[in-house]
Amino acid sequence: MKTLKMTIIAIAMLSTLFAHAQRTVTLINQSDQVIWVGLQGKLQTSPGVWVPVNPENGGFRLEVGASKTISSFPLGWEGRFWGRTGCNFDANGNGTCETGSCGNGLYCNGLTGTPSTLAEIKFNGYLNQDFYDISLVDGFNLPMQILPVPGTFTPTVPSTKYTDKPAGCPIDLNLGCPTELQTVNSSGKVVGCLSACSKFHSDIYCCTNAYNDPVICKPTSYSQFFKAACPDAYSYAYDDQASTFVCTGAQYQVIFGGNSSAVATFYKDCNYAGTAVGLAPGTYTLAQLQAKGILNNDISSLRVQSGYTVTLYADDNFSGATVIKTADDGCLVDDSFNDLTTSLKIIKTTTGSSTFIQAENYSSMAGIITETTTDTDGGQNVGAIDTGDWLAYNNINFPTTGTYKVEYRVASLSGGGRLSMDLNAGSIILGYLDIPSTGSWQNWTTISHNVTVNAGTYNVGIYAQAGGWNINWFRITKTDGARIANTEKTPEKLSLYPNPVRDQLTLKAPFDLDNIKVQITNANGIIVINKKVINNTINVSNLPAGIYWLTIVKDGKKHTISFVK
Repeated sequence: MKTLKMTIIAIAMLSTLFAHAQRTVTLINQSDQVIWVGLQGKLQTSPGVWVPVNPENGGFRLEVGASKTISSFPLGWEGRFWGRTGCNFDANGNGTCETGSCGNGLYCNGLTGTPSTLAEIKFNGYLNQDFYDISLVDGFNLPMQILPVPGTFTPTVPSTKYTDKPAGCPIDLNLGCPTELQTVNSSGKVVGCLSACSKFHSDIYCCTNAYNDPVICKPTSYSQFFKAACPDAYSYAYDDQASTFVCTGAQYQVIFGGNSSAVATFYKDCNYAGTAVGLAPGTYTLAQLQAKGILNNDISSLRVQSGYTVTLYADDNFSGATVIKTADDGCLVDDSFNDLTTSLKIIKTTTGSSTFIQAENYSSMAGIITETTTDTDGGQNVGAIDTGDWLAYNNINFPTTGTYKVEYRVASLSGGGRLSMDLNAGSIILGYLDIPSTGSWQNWTTISHNVTVNAGTYNVGIYAQAGGWNINWFRITKTDGARIANTEKTPEKLSLYPNPVRDQLTLKAPFDLDNIKVQITNANGIIVINKKVINNTINVSNLPAGIYWLTIVKDGKKHTISFVK
């Protein structure tokens, strides 16, 4: 009788709490597949007494692009959400899932399956604060985020990196999952990445028994794999200090997927550390970046998949100074672009054997403007090109030695223009092309020529030998005659960096450069600098933008190399 009485009291208390529920969670499927959401939660009704509270019976189907708001979370509720994938249930809710399965049913009712990315939250905990995180302790199956909805909470004072911020793992870890941790479906596709604890059930990985102590149980190579990719997510049992976020009084969104198509990942800190956000190809203004969780002037490093180009802009709406990246960069300090990004573009540059480059995505330029184009696919073109103007594109790769076809998308009211393509600031001239009349500045035609290039990565330049034309894009395609690069070693020679340069050039040569006189001439042949080299460097900060030639005479031999300012 006493037990029945206590049960009735607990139910009454629970009903009262539900009647005064103050929190909602909206679950959003931004992945490219149907998911079956799993829920597991509990509520303390009295000291030491917990009862299970699993809204929606602990599971439901969520279509691609769909969302579901649950408003039945009482204060004090704590629990977890996860997405199950590859599920097949019959009309009675019986079936299995490839990942995150909670037994053989649609409704989890308190069971959790692995591998699964988890969103965990406790409402109204210590000091009436909410505590939330994304956990990889049970492995990974989907990119996932949990975030307080702006305008629904009281900002935390003082603010820290763990207050009122999104928590998440936006990266698809299945792509780099260690072989021994992979979960593979019947088609051979990696659909999940187990944690070392789930895979090996060892105390050292699970922090159990003798290792149930944060002093003894330390990160392993497996947990470090998860932490390096998603630094704001729980990576093992005692990772709470660097993974738990705090907010007060918020409503929340839990987002599944949304970044599985990401080709570039942007990090808050250098060395791929801090908050990470993956982005798919596209253009992102400041407002769009902020909606994705990237703050203004808050990118310090990035990873870029092969075949894509990222253009970072210092100002909103793709304006201001730019930096172009076609590969990973662990710190933007050396580009003088750390914490300076306000908008950005991600475009696919390589398709098969071609490299496609939008003209406006230059690394540096002289004399040109950008404008809206009416050409196919829209966007911008480079215009107002006069004689002597130029465009430079850094780090363009020619994978093999041989012949390449270069196509240019151009327009010209009257014709008479001429362009040339060069490598490394004019040190190698590849060829010239005349620009025909197209009858309008926005009537476009494609012209092309073949060039021969040794395998390597170069800074590619387009120079206006004669002006009066616009350019929208150019494409470099390897022809069938391209061959594997000759591996014969070339003699060491004079070189310089960075190129293009802002303030100071560093010279490198197979001979001593100290106190050797350097002569720098501009594009008009005028000597603009005539001084000695000190510590292998030359200060060029006072030079205006343009193409220059640096000449050194050593032992009767003249060494000349060009650079861009």
